[in-house]
Amino acid sequence: MKRIYKFIFEKKYKAIFVLNYVDFAYLLENKIAPIKKLNIIPGTGVDSTKYNPDNLIQKREKLNLFNKDKTLKIDEMFITFIGRISEDKGFFRFISAALFLLDDKKFKDLKFRIVSPISDIEKIDIELKTFLIKNNFDIKPYLNDPISYYAQSKVVVLPTIYGEGLSRVALEAGFLGIPIAAVHNRGISSLFIDGVAGELTMDYEPYGVSRIIKKICENYYQYLDINKNIFNNLRQKYDNSISTNTVFKILDS
Repeated sequence: MKRIYKFIFEKKYKAIFVLNYVDFAYLLENKIAPIKKLNIIPGTGVDSTKYNPDNLIQKREKLNLFNKDKTLKIDEMFITFIGRISEDKGFFRFISAALFLLDDKKFKDLKFRIVSPISDIEKIDIELKTFLIKNNFDIKPYLNDPISYYAQSKVVVLPTIYGEGLSRVALEAGFLGIPIAAVHNRGISSLFIDGVAGELTMDYEPYGVSRIIKKICENYYQYLDINKNIFNNLRQKYDNSISTNTVFKILDS
C-alpha cells in the first residue's frame, strides 16, 4: 500500500497538502511522499466572523443561559458529542464515559447530548436508541448553523481514536472558547498548544475520557477565560481566509 501511495504522490500531483505537522513527519518517515511536494495548511479553515466569543455570548443571551449575575446556568447545559456515530469517532466510548459519570453521585445530574448526521441517527438500532433515551441522552441532528448547539454546551467531547487531520469541531469550539475534552490524536494536539481551552488525554478508555470531563466540570470557570490574544492567535492561524490563501499561493507558485 505504501508503494502505491508513493507512486501516486510522486507522479500524479503537483502538491500534497497535510493538515498537521505529525502527518507531515509521517509521510517523510515512511518515504511515502517527496518533501518538495508536501505542504502544511491550517485545516480547512473556520469563519472567525461567525465562530467567535462575542457571537457565543449573544447566542447564550438569546437562549437565556445567563443568571442575573452574568454567570452561566451550567446545570442547564450539555456535555456534547458532535460527530459520526461510529467506533472510530469514539461514540461508544462517549456513552460509556457518560454512564460512568452518571453513576457518581457528584455528577448524576450532568446532561449529555449527541449531535450527529440525521442519516446516522436513523440507523441507530431500536434497542440502543431506547437505552439512550431512557438514560436521558439528548439526540439531535446536525444543523448547517450549529452555533445553538455549541451555545448550550458546557463541554465538547472529542473521543476520536483515529488520526484525523484537524478536527473542524475542535476548531469551531476552540474559536468560541468552549472547553474541549479530547483524546490525543495527530491533528488535535497543535490546537491545545495554540491555546484552546480544555484537556487532552492519552488514555483511550472511557475512564480516561470521563476523568478529563470531570476535571473540566470541577474547575469549570478556569477554562472560560479565553482572552482576545488567544482568539486572535487562533484566527491568524486557522481562519478560512488563511487556509484558502495558503492553498492558492502554493498552487500558483
